[in-house]
Amino acid sequence: MDDAELRDNPFECVEPELGKLLWRYGLPGGDPALQSQLADHLTICDACRFTLATEERVIRGLQAGSLTLHEPARPRWSRFLVGILGPPRGRVLALGGACTLAASLVLMLLVPPSPAGGGLHRGAAGAPRFTRPVEGEVIWSASPRLAWSAVPGASSYRLEVSEVGGDYDWRGQSRTESLQIPATAALPRAGYYRAILFPVPADLAGPGGISVSFARGDLGAFLGYRLGAAPRWIQILGLLGLLTLAAAGTRPLWSRRSSPAGR
Repeated sequence: MDDAELRDNPFECVEPELGKLLWRYGLPGGDPALQSQLADHLTICDACRFTLATEERVIRGLQAGSLTLHEPARPRWSRFLVGILGPPRGRVLALGGACTLAASLVLMLLVPPSPAGGGLHRGAAGAPRFTRPVEGEVIWSASPRLAWSAVPGASSYRLEVSEVGGDYDWRGQSRTESLQIPATAALPRAGYYRAILFPVPADLAGPGGISVSFARGDLGAFLGYRLGAAPRWIQILGLLGLLTLAAAGTRPLWSRRSSPAGR
């Protein structure tokens, strides 16, 4: 196709009010009455038939690679930015959505989850408690580090971790407010566990010590828990990123228009 074939329309539309709506001809889900009017209009209007035929040939030429649309020359720095960012509904939206979604995922993993039960802790307000894992937390690691708030007057702490309904039982001691389960005593399987902390001397805690229940799961269960336990604003941030990515992937309206040959 040469430039002579893409010259200006030599005809004049006989029904300009319908000619202005020609772009809606053949759109999926269009108004049947309007589609019928446009079809009748095309039988009598040389100008609109010429326009439609030209659009069809341009589309076929682009698909076959025989027609190339050239943009005006741009400065090198401008071409560099366009190559990185792309059109607004393409790379810019995709980049923004990806960054927003990535930020929400990072925050989801960094911000500590709230205890199960709407933020309730075992024991009275301000009493010593486990800070990680929190009540009902799902962990992924088989050798997690447990941490708790300091017990005034304690010289050290004894920690007991056992599997609910299983035979796993491990005990350790620490002089600080945290202790990691060693690899040699790793949690054997996915399931529910209970940790009990006893300060030394033992009378600094109430009967039964300080306890927390948690679960060990696979990566899917861990990520699902962290997503559900994340603060609402992080969840909204992730949803915004997903919606932005979806908007970036939406094809423009003209690309969904069927060609005259397919009608």
